[in-house]
Formats: sequence, C-alpha cells, structure tokens
Amino acid sequence: MTHPSKAKGNTFEREIVKQAENWGHEAKRAWGSDGRALGLQTDVDVIVNDDLPIQCKRVARMAKYLKPEAGAAVVAVREDRNMTTFFVVPEKMFWMMYESWRHSLP
Repeated sequence: MTHPSKAKGNTFEREIVKQAENWGHEAKRAWGSDGRALGLQTDVDVIVNDDLPIQCKRVARMAKYLKPEAGAAVVAVREDRNMTTFFVVPEKMFWMMYESWRHSLP
C-alpha cells in the first residue's frame, strides 16, 4: 500500500497535470515521480508541452513569507548569498504568464 505522503504527492502531481490541461496544454506525470522516466532530471515530476519541467511539492503549511498579503500579487525571494531570485505567484497568474511566454516563442 502506498504511504499516505506519497499518495498526497501523487494526487498533487495529477492536479497540476489537470490544471495544465484545463489551460489547453499537454502535460504528463513522470512515472514514480522520477523525471528520468521522461528523459529529464530526477526532480521533475510533471512536464508541460515538452518545454516546462515542474517539480511539485505539497506541504502541510507554507512559510507565511511565501504567501502574498492583501496588497501584493507576487512574492520575490532570494537567499542572502545567492543572486538567483525566485518569484512565487498564484496559479492563475502563473498559467497566464506561461501562455504569454509560449506565444512569444518563434
């Protein structure tokens, strides 16, 4: 029998695939949540349109600082000694941005 946390993760991966499909994109889950099954890195759980690898993490509670408050639409996060900034956005905004990016490709 599948461990409850593994089942929770698998369910979330299927939700992400369904979200992508609802926005009109083709999406696949990696067998065993291992991107190597799709010819990708091990941390990839879902691939959308063969150009967007996604790692899915479902947690009991997200850190409060990762959730935008009333006035902000996006949260920008960077580690002190790392120059890479990550942006946390709500799902609808993410899918709209992804669609815009895909339509801008040559």
